[in-house]
Amino acid sequence: MYKINVLIVTYKQAGVIGRNIESILQQKEYGLNKIVICDDHSPDNNWEVIQQYVKKYPDYIEAYHNESNLGIYGNSNKLITLRGKADFYCWLEGDDALCDGFFKKAQEFIVDNKIDSSNAVGIFSGYKKITPEGKEIDNNNDYLSQHPKRNPFGAYSRGFMSWRSGLYSSSVLDRFHEVDTSMGLSLAEYTFDSQWFLHIDEAFYMPYISSIYYSGIGVSTFIYGGEYDKSEAYTQYTYYLENNAITVFDRFWGKCHIIRADYCSNPHNSIFKKIWGIISFSFDFLVGSLPYGINWGLYFSYLSAMIKKL
Repeated sequence: MYKINVLIVTYKQAGVIGRNIESILQQKEYGLNKIVICDDHSPDNNWEVIQQYVKKYPDYIEAYHNESNLGIYGNSNKLITLRGKADFYCWLEGDDALCDGFFKKAQEFIVDNKIDSSNAVGIFSGYKKITPEGKEIDNNNDYLSQHPKRNPFGAYSRGFMSWRSGLYSSSVLDRFHEVDTSMGLSLAEYTFDSQWFLHIDEAFYMPYISSIYYSGIGVSTFIYGGEYDKSEAYTQYTYYLENNAITVFDRFWGKCHIIRADYCSNPHNSIFKKIWGIISFSFDFLVGSLPYGINWGLYFSYLSAMIKKL
């Protein structure tokens, strides 16, 4: 079987890290090689819980404890360097869990599709989101199956694809570069998450719900639902325009977010400037979406936030 390493970043998750590890150990008959965990100097007994599993499963689990808190992306940088050797890697955060049968399905899928693990390969599948209220939402992440010739990075940047539930070959992680954590959380999040898509040469879609994301209980780094930090947003999308905006549509996409960042962070704009900002944002969003299709859910969520500030 193909060897799979599961990489886990965790911080202050003593109540859920055991659920995560148990869900991975259920896969051990189907290629599980190592579980590599990096605890970011948790103030609770997260490290003690992890150590109990290390003692019980020393052949499967390698755990590291940071002497000081590095932040989620400083910790992620470190874990990439500690990943060990495997054919494929699965990335989890401490509040996630794998679904039963994931690795069995993946092994069959790799063989059936004659996937060469020596290439830079990303195998994407679906994931289940469970809210703090217990609501379950299936995210099939199946954009690739409907549009197999489109660029996965473009689809990711426009909100159609997630890195969650992915399996990535060793060559993909070999191409990762350390993200700069000194220029704001927004840019660090973007530059780390985007690498799962930027570094793949072949992308596959496996129709299976492979993992569970328990929302609202982890270390949240999602900025779009709250107030913008203007400097962080500008930094992130300026980086996008300078480094990843390959086509004219990409440039429209980046500019729409810069317009929105300015709009949402400047309470002193006149009513005329606000209305013009909404029009400009909508134009750039729609043009930037043309090669990939319009993500109407994302558009209306952004638009409603802007309208509330009129």
